[in-house]
Amino acid sequence: MARSARQTTSADSPARRGAGVAVLVGVVGLGLMLGAAAVMPVDAEEPAGGVVSGVAAGEAGREASPERSRHTPFPWTTEPVRVDREAQEMERLEAEVRTDPFPLVLDVPRGVRIPDSGTFVIGDVTYLVAGVTPRGLRDVCTESDGRRIACGARARVGLWNLVAEKRLACRQVGGKEDAALVECSLGGETLGERLLREGWALPRTEPDLAPAKTAGLGESD
Repeated sequence: MARSARQTTSADSPARRGAGVAVLVGVVGLGLMLGAAAVMPVDAEEPAGGVVSGVAAGEAGREASPERSRHTPFPWTTEPVRVDREAQEMERLEAEVRTDPFPLVLDVPRGVRIPDSGTFVIGDVTYLVAGVTPRGLRDVCTESDGRRIACGARARVGLWNLVAEKRLACRQVGGKEDAALVECSLGGETLGERLLREGWALPRTEPDLAPAKTAGLGESD
């Protein structure tokens, strides 16, 4: 009977040892948790309190600053808002007035008359290209290779190619009683500059015509 009791005791000993190890591990774990709690700073929760305090301080600052509230309205609204322009304090800028440098618009027909390389006639109005002296229709020029060409007639055709069936933006800069002296814009340069560059006109050596009343396009002094 005693032998049986000893056998039972020896058979139960592994279970008891396992239970003892589990208890020991639990005690050690509890000790580590308590140690960590003891090391944690007392003011660990202060950031949450600080955030609340900052929010409260911000609210107090906004309440104490009515000037800021008045000039910073709520940015979004779903209701129509009437703007009181008299109450606005923004600086007002005067509208910029732009003047067109070439206010005279000429619709040149295909049948425009070209008396010479510096003149074109639309209806009853004669227009003289400012800054150039036209070549005569009978002018003959000598090329660099010695050939002689009818440069006056060629220059006249060149002016027709530049203005016929075009809309020209021009300005009157002078004239006389039967003609208007005009500058016209043509692709970044003036019509006179283009004629000079192509050799279809000569630089003007005399002053341009003084302003005068010209077919309703200008007024005399």
